[in-house]
Amino acid sequence: MHQGIARVAVCFLAKFGLFYVFFAWVFSLVMTYVLVTYLTSDLTNKADNGNQPSSPSLPEDTDNVLFRNSPHLKLTSNLKHLHLPLGSSWNSTPHDDMKLMSYVHKYSILPSCDQTVFLNIFVTSAPRNFKQRSAIRKTWCSLNMTSVISVGQRIIPDHVTRCIFLIGRSMSYSIQNAVRSEAMQHHDILQGLYLDSYRNLTIKVLQGLIWSHRSCPSAYILKTDDDCFVNIPIVKLLLGQASRERNIYLGHVMGNEARRKVIRDPDSKWHVSASQFSSQYYPPYVSGFGYLLSWDLVEIITSIYRSINIIPIEDAYIGILLNSVGITPIHSDRFNVHSIQWHLCNLLYFVVIHKVTIESQALLSSQCVHSYLKCSIKNSHIFLWD
Repeated sequence: MHQGIARVAVCFLAKFGLFYVFFAWVFSLVMTYVLVTYLTSDLTNKADNGNQPSSPSLPEDTDNVLFRNSPHLKLTSNLKHLHLPLGSSWNSTPHDDMKLMSYVHKYSILPSCDQTVFLNIFVTSAPRNFKQRSAIRKTWCSLNMTSVISVGQRIIPDHVTRCIFLIGRSMSYSIQNAVRSEAMQHHDILQGLYLDSYRNLTIKVLQGLIWSHRSCPSAYILKTDDDCFVNIPIVKLLLGQASRERNIYLGHVMGNEARRKVIRDPDSKWHVSASQFSSQYYPPYVSGFGYLLSWDLVEIITSIYRSINIIPIEDAYIGILLNSVGITPIHSDRFNVHSIQWHLCNLLYFVVIHKVTIESQALLSSQCVHSYLKCSIKNSHIFLWD
């Protein structure tokens, strides 16, 4: 009898021991996963601290679910079709086109639009470019500049102008939180659910145009970048004196055939395959650092973009869309490619200046204000776009 009890005890202890070993193995796997996830998130946040300001905690809402708990895994999963590293294929099949195009209607953050707007200025920006957006708000898109009443003794039309920053999602949880905090403060950010990258710039601009068409119409839209300076009083003065209000697609036209040649090199960030766009040359189009669209053309773009294959070169794509309905771009030297030391009164001429540093935004704004007061308009050339 004692031997039978001993056998039972040995069997019980053996089974319990195996169960204990199995439980300990599972527990160690879970703890390892938690530790790795924590360390990865902590290192990513530390790496981002130099690029973005501190932000207050954000309230819980459905929009933030995408980034809660395991933000990097969930964001990558949601945007894997849009994360386009250098040299990768880009919407190479109709199926991928459908997925990519669907993102123009998906928003993460929406700006306010509570009044009739004459000019919407869309500024493409990256999530991490907090300093660039702040500089623009304090300079050429400040109330001091948008409410200027006269230039060279010429009265500026009292039209409402809005600046909207177009950005995509960041892979960083801390940067995304800071962007949301920034948007809550300024109400001037339109953020989509696509991953922010150069190759998604077409989606970024299309989304802005579609949002404006649906929710914030304006007589004109000016598209620019966050490394540009926009002379808003001169834009409003020119538009107030414009001889026409329709079919305006205006800026620095890429007319030279060599500059319009389609790049087929798959290692280039400007790469476009023959299946995406078969011609060897783009039609003439306006450079993306700054172009002006009248509202009738915004309506055309938002109505036909689904029927024309999307490409990752934003400014060329806008040109392709408008060329398909017979619209020819208008060249204007007022859209200047270079930021150099101009004479004070030259600033009465320029509308958009490209390649402007953060520090130069304040200087250019100050110089423009002085030019409005000190420089006179002696001829009608100031009212012409060429």
